Amino acid sequence: MSLPPGTTLGPYEVVSFVGAGGMGEVYRARDARLERDVALKVLSPRLASDPEALGRFIREARTLSQLSHPNVCTLYDVGQDGATHFIVMEFLEGRTLAAQIGRGQLAIDQAVEYALQIADGLSKAHAIGVIHRDLKPANVMLTTDGFVKILDFGLSKHLDTGGSVNTTLVTGGSGPVVGTIAYMAPEQTEGARADVRSDIFSFGVMLYEMLTGVRPFDGNNVVSTIRRINDATPRPPHEVRPDIPPALAAVIAKALEKNPQHRFQSVPELRAQLRSGAMRSPVPGEQPLSAIDTAAAPRRQIAAQRVWRYAAIAVVVIAAIAAAGIWSGNADPSVKPNETNATAAPAPAIASEELTQLARRGQALLQRYDRPKNIDQAIELFREVIGHDDSNALAHAGLAEAYMRKDGITPDPLMLKLAAASARRAVELNGDLAIAHLANAMVALREGRRDEALRALERARDLEPRNVDGLRYFGEYYRTTDPAKAEELYRAAVAAAPDDWRSHFSLGLFYFRSANYNSAINAWEQARKLSPDNMVVFANLGGAYHAVDRTDDAATVFQRALEIEPRSSIYNNLATMRFFQGRLADAAAAFEKAIELNPTNSLYWGNLGDTYRWMPGKEAKAREAFTTAIKLAQEGLRANPSDVDLRSRVAGYLAKRGDIQQALEQVREIETVKRSPAVYYKTAIIYEIAGQRDAALRDLEVALKGGYSMREIANEAEFGKLRADARYQRLLAASQLPTAAAK
Repeated sequence: MSLPPGTTLGPYEVVSFVGAGGMGEVYRARDARLERDVALKVLSPRLASDPEALGRFIREARTLSQLSHPNVCTLYDVGQDGATHFIVMEFLEGRTLAAQIGRGQLAIDQAVEYALQIADGLSKAHAIGVIHRDLKPANVMLTTDGFVKILDFGLSKHLDTGGSVNTTLVTGGSGPVVGTIAYMAPEQTEGARADVRSDIFSFGVMLYEMLTGVRPFDGNNVVSTIRRINDATPRPPHEVRPDIPPALAAVIAKALEKNPQHRFQSVPELRAQLRSGAMRSPVPGEQPLSAIDTAAAPRRQIAAQRVWRYAAIAVVVIAAIAAAGIWSGNADPSVKPNETNATAAPAPAIASEELTQLARRGQALLQRYDRPKNIDQAIELFREVIGHDDSNALAHAGLAEAYMRKDGITPDPLMLKLAAASARRAVELNGDLAIAHLANAMVALREGRRDEALRALERARDLEPRNVDGLRYFGEYYRTTDPAKAEELYRAAVAAAPDDWRSHFSLGLFYFRSANYNSAINAWEQARKLSPDNMVVFANLGGAYHAVDRTDDAATVFQRALEIEPRSSIYNNLATMRFFQGRLADAAAAFEKAIELNPTNSLYWGNLGDTYRWMPGKEAKAREAFTTAIKLAQEGLRANPSDVDLRSRVAGYLAKRGDIQQALEQVREIETVKRSPAVYYKTAIIYEIAGQRDAALRDLEVALKGGYSMREIANEAEFGKLRADARYQRLLAASQLPTAAAK
């Protein structure tokens, strides 16, 4: 069955025929709704006419649609048009790994890099209970932008909680052998139950072939190939290619063990050994990789050991503010860079095209910021490029952004200086590059240089009017001075990139900072749908749920986040919820855990001080915590004196430590600029602590009119005496606010 160009299946219009396979025919098509190209796979009549098989396939496709990972081809949709059933997937430009191997052996570093990306995609699939069962070079795509994508989970299995297996395709006949023979695990050739270790065996075959150019078990026919898979020991790869490191050969050997019990038992275990083996087993004659010095950015060698894991990062520092400035959405700090190894060998020449691809991969890393090590990986990657070509403006712009992310998580004057230098260098090298000006705008905004930020943003807009990052950065620029314009810009970013979780997240953050919590929840719930394993979204969404008294929902998202990976931001927000529940000992323990994971975050220290402040016998500990919080926050103010949110936190910590006059001096500076409802709320607390009741009521009224959380006000411990004031009661009545703390 061939569909001519112009044929429509639902909202998809066929553009051209791509190819055919066991499941049916594949077409390039256009999604009229989202204006993007997609791969349209029309299912074969054999599958579509079997209701049971089709039902299993559709259920599996729904599971796979949740498999969002940079190294897996995304499944977008499943549909039916009349009697035609089809699935819709990401359309990829590039060549298959099989085609690449057909050109000859891969360089060792390239093979390891590809293998690590394949392992990352497999690991994600296995984590949701899906195995591939037909892993082979023809099912791996090398995209033009440098990513490795695993294709065609159409032969996968899904393991339910009971351990049963649902085969997604029925091949006909008794005891079918599913998959491609040369890459099958021994248990698959015998029709036995396949599991994650079967994929690991296929992975080992692929890695062997990438490095040697030949398959380890090829026979003259199907029978002899199966016999070799089950009985023969493959020729050691270093005998085929002597420069293969012994540790790498050992990884392949373990992956190809006949007995599944003797193989790696999980892909993460395999990946760790693969990376470790590559890193400690340099090719003979080559020097080990030099470490990185963040300040000097020296040239470094791209050798057999260069391996990367691609993920992503984001734009603006997150500070979801609620209660007494307690909530945070920041990710954890990443690992500090190593010191320079001055003995590193000179960097070999690398083609400009490859360096551009590496820089683009670094940009892809910056698309997400919820994974802990992405910032350091991005910094390494950009500096790798710059080490070989200091004139690469794309890499300098990306490096500036990566340094900004690092500073945003753990404030560090050095990171900010490095970001500024990299942004300036990017603009000097290519003043026509929009992202160079955007990087410069980010640094200027962070340092409070608003005029310079505006000039950079306007230049970037002139160069690339539809740049989504530019819309978000413009929104950040106008957030405090023109909220209506900021909202318009954030919403424009969502309209321009509806599938980008960052656009929805930035809009939600704007609403949260404006005390519009329900709108923030709506935006962040959409971000969660687009990025269901995103820790930053979880952290902030939980805070918003709590702000509108949806405590059970907040607890649920915090639990999901902790299941994925415990981080300081999650512990901080979980502790905040416990604080307002009156569980002070539990709150203190969770805040201490957040500080253990991120000891330089002033917010966490201030929150711990707030908790100790209300615990009998903890007065000294409270003062110590506030002192540390003040010191850390003041370091941030030195970098950006116009940060009103941070200044209001410093004032609050000073007041709670007992330094009333210093606190009021800070408040007087705050009163000279435009403030958010959250800042008015915090200054109301400071005035109440200082005994200035009239000023406290005045600022509290402004916070309420701005939409600040009534629940937080009702539960604020600092307002204990204020609640006896008749003016407070009238203010509550006018705002329809409960007059007693929520139980």
